[in-house]
Amino acid sequence: MRVMDAAMGTALLVRKIDPLRAPLTHPEAVASIHASHVAAGAELVLTCTFQANPITLGEELEPV
Repeated sequence: MRVMDAAMGTALLVRKIDPLRAPLTHPEAVASIHASHVAAGAELVLTCTFQANPITLGEELEPV
C-alpha cells in the first residue's frame, strides 16, 4: 500500500513559506522536508509544484 500525501503544504506553512512559490523561493526548505520524509521511511516523494504555473504566478515563473 502506498500513501502519497505527506502534507507538504502544511509543512511549508508551518515554516511561514508560501507553498505556491516554495520551489522557486525556498528550494532548500523543500529538499529538507522531503529528506525528513525519507528519513521517516517514505519510499516515494513527489514534487510540490501545486499551482506553480505561468497563469498562477505570472512573470515570477521564469525558466532557469
